[in-house]
Amino acid sequence: MPTEKLLLTLCTGNTCRSPLAAAILKRRVKELGKTAQYRVESAGLWATPGESVSEQAAAAAEEQGLNIAAHQATSVTPEQLHQAERIFVMTKGERDCILSTMAELAPKISVVEASDPTGLDLAAHRACCSDLIRYFERVGL
Repeated sequence: MPTEKLLLTLCTGNTCRSPLAAAILKRRVKELGKTAQYRVESAGLWATPGESVSEQAAAAAEEQGLNIAAHQATSVTPEQLHQAERIFVMTKGERDCILSTMAELAPKISVVEASDPTGLDLAAHRACCSDLIRYFERVGL
């Protein structure tokens, strides 16, 4: 069993927001010198496993010095949810979906409030990435 605490980022399909959030959060953990304490994973509530990250999300990440191009979508598991120290969901709807069957997870869940840029242009992905960076700069670990 890993000794690091799991920080889990979740979105709908795990091809845009949660991979971006995970990359940003990993960088934040490193900046804080806490890589031995935390590991970061991302997943989707309704992901198609193996689906590639969106080109626009990869481009927005690259502009911020992050590389998510090789990311492939994974579906969240109940084990991940229970194991996580903290769960960062992108919307209240995603939080409510989890809590509808696992109400005991409420204290672990934080809502980021990142709108879904899927299917939109690079500018929308840049804005999402900027919102995620601002959010995780304020998160205490």
